[in-house]
Amino acid sequence: MLGRMRKLDKDGNIKDAIRQGTSFLARKLRQRLKAGLSTDPADVKQQTGNLLHSIRGKVKRNKAGGLVGFSYAGRWKTGSSGNHAHLVDRGTDRRETQAGYNRGRGGHGKNSHSHVLGFYTITRNNDTDEALRKIEEGLNTAFYNIMNGTK
Repeated sequence: MLGRMRKLDKDGNIKDAIRQGTSFLARKLRQRLKAGLSTDPADVKQQTGNLLHSIRGKVKRNKAGGLVGFSYAGRWKTGSSGNHAHLVDRGTDRRETQAGYNRGRGGHGKNSHSHVLGFYTITRNNDTDEALRKIEEGLNTAFYNIMNGTK
Protein backbone atom coordinates (compact mmCIF):
# COMPACT_ATOMS: atom_id res chain seq x y z
CA MET A 1 0.00 0.00 0.00
CA LEU A 2 2.80 2.43 0.87
CA GLY A 3 4.56 1.71 -2.42
CA ARG A 4 1.38 2.51 -4.32
CA MET A 5 1.00 5.81 -2.45
CA ARG A 6 4.49 6.94 -3.46
CA LYS A 7 3.57 6.50 -7.11
CA LEU A 8 0.23 8.21 -6.61
CA ASP A 9 1.30 11.63 -7.90
CA LYS A 10 2.39 10.06 -11.20
CA ASP A 11 -0.90 8.23 -11.66
CA GLY A 12 -2.84 9.14 -14.81
CA ASN A 13 -6.10 9.57 -12.91
CA ILE A 14 -4.51 12.18 -10.63
CA LYS A 15 -3.01 14.01 -13.59
CA ASP A 16 -6.38 14.03 -15.34
CA ALA A 17 -7.94 15.68 -12.29
CA ILE A 18 -5.26 18.37 -12.22
CA ARG A 19 -5.60 18.83 -15.99
CA GLN A 20 -9.31 19.64 -15.50
CA GLY A 21 -8.43 22.51 -13.18
CA THR A 22 -5.62 23.89 -15.34
CA SER A 23 -7.69 23.77 -18.52
CA PHE A 24 -10.56 25.54 -16.70
CA LEU A 25 -8.25 28.39 -15.62
CA ALA A 26 -6.69 28.66 -19.09
CA ARG A 27 -10.17 28.84 -20.65
CA LYS A 28 -11.26 31.60 -18.24
CA LEU A 29 -8.02 33.49 -18.90
CA ARG A 30 -8.67 33.42 -22.66
CA GLN A 31 -12.27 34.59 -22.15
CA ARG A 32 -11.21 37.58 -20.03
CA LEU A 33 -8.44 38.52 -22.45
CA LYS A 34 -10.83 38.40 -25.43
CA ALA A 35 -13.39 40.50 -23.56
CA GLY A 36 -10.80 43.16 -22.73
CA LEU A 37 -9.34 43.56 -26.21
CA SER A 38 -10.38 46.50 -28.35
CA THR A 39 -13.18 46.02 -30.85
CA ASP A 40 -12.23 49.10 -32.90
CA PRO A 41 -11.71 47.93 -36.52
CA ALA A 42 -8.39 49.77 -36.80
CA ASP A 43 -7.10 48.02 -33.66
CA VAL A 44 -8.45 44.61 -34.64
CA LYS A 45 -6.36 44.67 -37.84
CA GLN A 46 -3.20 45.10 -35.77
CA GLN A 47 -4.00 42.33 -33.29
CA THR A 48 -2.08 39.16 -34.08
CA GLY A 49 -3.61 36.96 -31.40
CA ASN A 50 -0.15 35.87 -30.25
CA LEU A 51 -0.86 36.61 -26.59
CA LEU A 52 -4.15 34.73 -26.77
CA HIS A 53 -2.44 31.70 -28.30
CA SER A 54 0.40 31.76 -25.80
CA ILE A 55 -1.87 30.90 -22.84
CA ARG A 56 -0.90 27.42 -21.65
CA GLY A 57 -1.96 24.98 -18.97
CA LYS A 58 0.55 22.32 -17.97
CA VAL A 59 0.50 19.38 -15.56
CA LYS A 60 3.78 18.72 -13.77
CA ARG A 61 5.55 15.50 -14.70
CA ASN A 62 7.06 14.26 -11.45
CA LYS A 63 4.98 16.00 -8.80
CA ALA A 64 1.30 16.56 -8.26
CA GLY A 65 0.60 20.06 -9.54
CA GLY A 66 -0.17 22.21 -12.52
CA LEU A 67 0.80 25.54 -14.03
CA VAL A 68 -1.29 28.04 -15.96
CA GLY A 69 0.26 31.03 -17.66
CA PHE A 70 1.95 32.30 -20.79
CA SER A 71 4.63 30.65 -22.87
CA TYR A 72 7.83 32.66 -23.02
CA ALA A 73 10.92 32.12 -25.11
CA GLY A 74 12.56 28.84 -24.13
CA ARG A 75 9.75 27.82 -21.78
CA TRP A 76 7.49 24.83 -22.29
CA LYS A 77 9.02 24.37 -25.77
CA THR A 78 6.77 26.89 -27.49
CA GLY A 79 7.20 30.24 -29.17
CA SER A 80 7.98 33.53 -27.49
CA SER A 81 4.60 35.14 -28.05
CA GLY A 82 3.77 35.77 -24.39
CA ASN A 83 6.69 38.02 -23.49
CA HIS A 84 4.49 41.11 -23.13
CA ALA A 85 1.72 39.53 -21.01
CA HIS A 86 2.64 41.48 -17.88
CA LEU A 87 2.35 44.78 -19.78
CA VAL A 88 -1.11 43.93 -21.09
CA ASP A 89 -2.26 42.78 -17.66
CA ARG A 90 -0.85 45.61 -15.53
CA GLY A 91 -0.62 48.38 -18.16
CA THR A 92 2.33 50.70 -18.65
CA ASP A 93 1.30 53.37 -16.16
CA ARG A 94 3.64 54.11 -13.29
CA ARG A 95 3.23 51.34 -10.69
CA GLU A 96 5.09 50.26 -7.56
CA THR A 97 6.70 46.96 -6.65
CA GLN A 98 6.19 45.45 -3.21
CA ALA A 99 9.53 46.90 -2.17
CA GLY A 100 8.38 50.41 -3.19
CA TYR A 101 10.35 50.82 -6.43
CA ASN A 102 8.70 52.43 -9.44
CA ARG A 103 8.10 50.45 -12.62
CA GLY A 104 6.49 51.55 -15.85
CA ARG A 105 6.75 54.89 -17.51
CA GLY A 106 4.27 57.00 -19.37
CA GLY A 107 5.32 58.19 -22.80
CA HIS A 108 3.90 60.28 -25.59
CA GLY A 109 2.31 59.24 -28.85
CA LYS A 110 3.11 55.68 -29.85
CA ASN A 111 4.74 54.94 -26.48
CA SER A 112 1.92 56.35 -24.37
CA HIS A 113 0.17 54.62 -21.50
CA SER A 114 -1.67 51.40 -22.21
CA HIS A 115 -4.76 50.83 -20.12
CA VAL A 116 -4.85 48.11 -17.48
CA LEU A 117 -6.82 45.01 -18.52
CA GLY A 118 -6.11 43.05 -15.35
CA PHE A 119 -7.34 39.84 -16.99
CA TYR A 120 -4.72 37.60 -15.33
CA THR A 121 -5.09 39.14 -11.88
CA ILE A 122 -8.89 38.97 -11.99
CA THR A 123 -8.87 35.37 -13.20
CA ARG A 124 -6.42 34.34 -10.50
CA ASN A 125 -8.48 36.01 -7.77
CA ASN A 126 -11.96 34.98 -8.94
CA ASP A 127 -11.64 31.57 -10.59
CA THR A 128 -9.00 29.76 -8.54
CA ASP A 129 -11.58 28.43 -6.07
CA GLU A 130 -13.72 26.99 -8.86
CA ALA A 131 -10.65 25.37 -10.44
CA LEU A 132 -9.73 23.82 -7.08
CA ARG A 133 -13.27 22.45 -6.79
CA LYS A 134 -12.92 20.85 -10.21
CA ILE A 135 -9.61 19.30 -9.15
CA GLU A 136 -11.19 18.03 -5.94
CA GLU A 137 -14.06 16.39 -7.84
CA GLY A 138 -11.56 14.77 -10.19
CA LEU A 139 -9.44 13.57 -7.27
CA ASN A 140 -12.46 12.00 -5.58
CA THR A 141 -13.21 10.10 -8.76
CA ALA A 142 -9.53 9.18 -9.17
CA PHE A 143 -9.22 7.83 -5.62
CA TYR A 144 -12.40 5.82 -6.06
CA ASN A 145 -11.03 4.33 -9.28
CA ILE A 146 -7.61 3.62 -7.73
CA MET A 147 -9.06 1.90 -4.65
CA ASN A 148 -11.46 -0.22 -6.70
CA GLY A 149 -8.85 -1.07 -9.30
CA THR A 150 -10.80 0.38 -12.21
CA LYS A 151 -9.26 2.44 -15.01
